[in-house]
This record gives sequence, C-alpha cells and structure tokens, in this order.
Amino acid sequence: MMTPEDNELLTRVGPGTMGELLRRYWHPIAASDEMTPRPTMAVRLGESLVLFRDALGNFGLIGDRCPHRHASLLFGMPDGDGLRCAYHGWRFDRAGQCTDMPGEPPRAAEKRRVSIASYPVEELGGLIFAYLGPGPAPRLPRWGLLAESGLPRDIVTIDVPCNWLQIMENSIDRLHFEWLHIRFHNFALAQSGQERRADPSHEIASQRLAERHQPSTRSAPSVPGAFLSESAFQAVRVPRRSASQHTSLPKSPSQP
Repeated sequence: MMTPEDNELLTRVGPGTMGELLRRYWHPIAASDEMTPRPTMAVRLGESLVLFRDALGNFGLIGDRCPHRHASLLFGMPDGDGLRCAYHGWRFDRAGQCTDMPGEPPRAAEKRRVSIASYPVEELGGLIFAYLGPGPAPRLPRWGLLAESGLPRDIVTIDVPCNWLQIMENSIDRLHFEWLHIRFHNFALAQSGQERRADPSHEIASQRLAERHQPSTRSAPSVPGAFLSESAFQAVRVPRRSASQHTSLPKSPSQP
C-alpha cells in the first residue's frame, strides 16, 4: 500500500516533487499542423505557458503572461522573431527577452532587465517537443519513427482529465487491453448486432504472458517488484487500485 507521502511525491508536479524528474525529459506538446491555422497555443506543463510561431516560422515557448499588465500572451501577435502582447505591444523573443516597449523611453538597459520564462523547443517528425529541465538540454532522441523521412504518420491527441500517473499506469497495464479493448469491444458489438472485429488471437495474450513468466525456482531479489531482466519487465506484478482509489489521486494545481 502506498503511503500518503509517497502518493504526494509521485502525483504532484511542482518543485520538489516528481515534476523535477519529469522536466528533465523532452515532452511532445503539440503537432506541427496545429500551429498552422493559429500562431499561439496554451501549454500546461506544471506551469502556464504559450507556444508560439513567430513571423519567421520559428517556434518558441514562453510564460503566458506579459509582466507589464499580466495580459495573456495567448492573444499575442507574431512580429519578426518574437511575439507582441496585444495590450501594449511589448515584444518578447523566443528566449523570453523583451525586445521592444512601444511608448516607453528608449532605455536599452531597462529592456534587457525585462524577461519572462522561456524553454527550448524542437520540431521533429510532425511534433513539437519542449524541454523544461536544467541546461544544457539533452539531444532530442532521433527515433526512427520520428526521424525517417517519407513515412506516413497519423498524429492523434486527446485530453484525459486525470493525473499524469494514472494515465501512465494504465499504459503499462497489458491485461486491460485484452479485457477492455478486445473482450468488451466484441461484447459491445454483439449487443448491437454487429460482428466481432477484434482479433481473437490476441485474447489469450494474458495467458501466454503468465505461462512465459512462471515463477523461477532460483532465489529472487528481496526487493519488491525488482526487474529481473528486460524480458521480465511486463511480468512484474503491480498492486492494483480500485476505481475509487484511482479517482481520488490528488491533482496538483500545477498539474500539466
């Protein structure tokens, strides 16, 4: 059973929590095509940010509020290599530096002191990735599916109203694929008078998995849940929570 303290540590994404680790990885934050009809997009990764495309076609990720009057930069206007605030026209470049203050005395030194949060972004394989960790940013992995040219790609996004840990725990839950996406899917089709469409050969996946990873007669590590090898990764048993426990996981006000 997870302690309340461990629960807080794993589900929160602010400073001093699991968020410190998550920020050290590149995260896909948008599809490139999503930025074609509009120049800005709201991004939530433990803090409120704005992804924008400047007039030169480059992407930037900066804080979502202009420090002048806290107007939302989601309504910003691309101008040159930056984004102008819609309220007074202050312009910020991709590094978050204010580069122009219309109506203000031309004090270059003062402009250099005005800046907002900014993070590196990179486009690869039709996706836009962001890195929010300490610098220097690691190289964005060039996985074949993303780096190979000429490949047909379908990019689908969905907003799931839950804590990040809930959705990731569900992603590695192989048993639910058999029961929800195959058995229940076929059941629902039968109820509506349609033919089964899910591949029945996958229905015994959990049984094959169990047979493949029978308990060894050799001594196992004393650490609960220790990974014996890569091939045994999927065989590690994780205590399952009830539905009520899943929905009661605390959500941070700064949840991405």
